[in-house]
Amino acid sequence: MTAGFDYREAGTAGATSSVALSHLSVELAHLFPEDLAEDALTRYFARVTPWVETTAALARSRAAKARISTCVLVVDHADGSGRPRDVIPRIQEAAKHSGFAVDYLARESALTGGPAREVFDHIVPEPHPGTTGVRPLLDANGWLCTGKRSPTAGGAPAMSGAEWQPPVQTGARHAIFIDAELRDSADGSWSVTLLRAVWQLLRLGLLRPADARLTAPEPVGTLPETWPELPPVVRLTERPGPLCAYQSFSVLPSRFLEVEVAADLIMSMVRLAPEVDDQVVRRAGMEGITLPAEPQDRISHAFLATDPP
Repeated sequence: MTAGFDYREAGTAGATSSVALSHLSVELAHLFPEDLAEDALTRYFARVTPWVETTAALARSRAAKARISTCVLVVDHADGSGRPRDVIPRIQEAAKHSGFAVDYLARESALTGGPAREVFDHIVPEPHPGTTGVRPLLDANGWLCTGKRSPTAGGAPAMSGAEWQPPVQTGARHAIFIDAELRDSADGSWSVTLLRAVWQLLRLGLLRPADARLTAPEPVGTLPETWPELPPVVRLTERPGPLCAYQSFSVLPSRFLEVEVAADLIMSMVRLAPEVDDQVVRRAGMEGITLPAEPQDRISHAFLATDPP
């Protein structure tokens, strides 16, 4: 009996905002400064082309008028990232050389503020069976794991009989223990794994950040001298499918494999407003599409072997 009181979790009240949704979002690249040289971009996009064509064909086989968009994520906050007015035309030209276009370009630094904080604050770690869940808060340790790590005997006296114990993954018969860094304990910066989770959730239409330009990108306009002058996500083509989509596909170099595994782990423990996911699932259903229950299962990847020198 609540005597007329209505208890709700803070932040869940109010109407759920809506975003435009494609059938498929194809991420062509996550570009660090060392990837931005013209010859490196041209070689990379040439290798990406078969994946783009195959994935687009699969999407069209499921929906004759499939809405498909392409995007790249640029690490704009690192030394050597260059000027947007130089870098963006270089990316566009390299893609065009391989026969496709980049519809959207996003700045990674735009994910580091409110969106990263929102995802971090909605992580609900899964306690390992037999434990009390007493582990330092995420804000204190900045790490998220899949189970119980191997206890260290580093402080035990020699010949004390302390035995090594294996790590254990929660709920798995054969454990693959992962301890993923979320933020740097020294300077508090967000890890690349958390930012990848933010980016994937954003593309799946499950994050509705306060800055609506992240989900409704603006046309690029005149290219500025510096990255902060550029909107967080810009539209580079005339009428592409929406940035957000029911499902996403990322083509990445193999060096991102572990990062994406850790990002999947993070997403599996993020509990965002259920109304948002319900809205996306319902709209997909109205188009005859049944989405997997878990957001991370709506993401596909292709990992490219290391580019030969």
